Amino acid sequence: MKKKYLLTSAALAVLGTLAVLDQAHAQTLLPDTVVTATRIPVPADQVGGAVTVIDAKELARKQRRSLSDALLDVPGTRVVQLGGPGHQSSLFVRGANSNHVLVLLDGIEISDPSQPAGAYNFGNFFLGDVGRIEVLRGAQASTYGSEAIAGVVNIVSAPAVENGRALQAEGGSFGTFNQAGRVTRVGEKWAVAASLAHAKDGGESLTARRFVPANGNEEEDSYENVTGSLRVDLAAADNLDLRFVAHAFQTRVELDPTAEDPNASSETRQYYARLQGTSSFYQGQWLPTVGLNVTHVKRGFFNYPDSLANTVQATQDTGKRLKADWRNDLLFFQDHQIGVGIEYEHEKLDDTQFANFSGFVISGASKETAATRTAYVQDTFNWSDKAFVIADIRHDDNTRFAGKTTYRISPVFLLPSFGTRLRGAYGTGFRAPALFELFGSTSTSTSASFRGNRNLRPEESTTWEVGVDQTFLADRAVVGVTYFDSRIKNLIVAAGTPTTPNNVQEADINGVEATLKVAATPTVDVTAAYTFTASEIAATGQSLLRRPKHKVDIDVRWQPSPAMNLSALFGYIGTTRDAGFNGGTVYRGGYAVTGLRGDWQLRDDVTAFARIDNLFDNYYEVADGFRGQGRSALVGARLAF
Repeated sequence: MKKKYLLTSAALAVLGTLAVLDQAHAQTLLPDTVVTATRIPVPADQVGGAVTVIDAKELARKQRRSLSDALLDVPGTRVVQLGGPGHQSSLFVRGANSNHVLVLLDGIEISDPSQPAGAYNFGNFFLGDVGRIEVLRGAQASTYGSEAIAGVVNIVSAPAVENGRALQAEGGSFGTFNQAGRVTRVGEKWAVAASLAHAKDGGESLTARRFVPANGNEEEDSYENVTGSLRVDLAAADNLDLRFVAHAFQTRVELDPTAEDPNASSETRQYYARLQGTSSFYQGQWLPTVGLNVTHVKRGFFNYPDSLANTVQATQDTGKRLKADWRNDLLFFQDHQIGVGIEYEHEKLDDTQFANFSGFVISGASKETAATRTAYVQDTFNWSDKAFVIADIRHDDNTRFAGKTTYRISPVFLLPSFGTRLRGAYGTGFRAPALFELFGSTSTSTSASFRGNRNLRPEESTTWEVGVDQTFLADRAVVGVTYFDSRIKNLIVAAGTPTTPNNVQEADINGVEATLKVAATPTVDVTAAYTFTASEIAATGQSLLRRPKHKVDIDVRWQPSPAMNLSALFGYIGTTRDAGFNGGTVYRGGYAVTGLRGDWQLRDDVTAFARIDNLFDNYYEVADGFRGQGRSALVGARLAF
């Protein structure tokens, strides 16, 4: 029954797409190149996996301010943000867990080694100087190692291409006031880009109204973020290019660990840096790249006595990662591009806790480390410019576990006479347990509430997908359909009293992504995506938490004049199974949200813009007990000079 339902959903999506395409004329918007698939630029039509590229122009048109916002309408994904801007945000890709996605920023892995499950918090990342985001779906562990079971989100900062300055400010509902500035300088052999951004949101309560005490008042859960970045590109010699990038984030967010907790908050400081050198030998046939990454994340949670509880709680978590890598691209063969590399990564967790439960004091601390040594080989094969294969194999040796070998092969076949691209991929993956899952602990006034499990085994996956992209109307419109299937063994699930992670389950996941890019008129573009996902525990058939079966996204852009863009954004999330706010499991009904965007170029150097989110002020819960943000309106302006 499940397979029949899945195939029916796919057929309906394709038929609906074809009906629209018969009336349309548009240009194909496949990106020219992507980097994430092989770590170096590769033509997009040679990549077998499904990839979505969001460039700076699209980010500006949709007025995306945070990374979680930018990923909302990516096919095959679901963003769960527990509150307004800046609050805890998780990304689920193709039904896998939120810690099965690797997040890179200018080649730096930015997940926090001290996070309880190792998942990245997308709510803390405001975009600032981002020039491009690539989302590659499907198993990528053989290219990127642990955590890339479901995909990779690759964020690239914008390089300096000319001298310039830019300022931007906006404000509106919920006390929102955001500002950003950027300066670029370019010399004969160097280029520098620096940016600074500040975001502040007074917020509304993140607790669902049904959990607000009858005699209590809703309290605002605010957020503030300061983001800075620096990128320096230097041609140090005829055959040596250097690049240095640095990013810093400082955030503070108010939380509700219990309904309408008035003084619980979290503060985070994140620092990332990478120094990279690229050279060229033998007339450009050997291109070695050496890099060094530094990650430093410090998180603090504070909860003081109030009318709800006479409890003092404070935790400080610090995660550090040092990574060195050496990659060699070998172009000696006409039809093969070989990549050979080694990596070394060292992670550290430093956790301290203090709690005073009306005089009963609990404190604790833990420090743990892990190191991983890696070697990999990759081959990008081109046969007659109509068949392409990307194949790679990787071995990771972690100090906590036995070595793991993963591999992946992704072929592409082009049929130019029919405007058709056939693609597929098959790969294996793994995720090593996070340090907190192994060694972490938390306590209540009476007992332990979480205890790590030193006996955890790595999660392992097998994934395959097949897809087709078809162009119409003289290559001016395109539709894509992808079927994906994966099985994850040794899935880590935390349960029991105290909560303890164990390898107790296997997950079966399959689904369909259908996408459409078309223009109804010369001034109206339509982009639509539908995703069906069946993500279940193999033994019981129960759906994994917070993963909807159905997701729909529609983006309609109207350009009434060369200086004006108007957009309507629609998103629908279907029913999901969820952990209950007060325990147990529940089913949350689906919800839909509509937004409007507009920008007007008043002069060559001045652009005004405005947006409305949740146009119809729909009340919904993104997760059980956590409300989605109500209707909001913002206006702003951008000055470039």
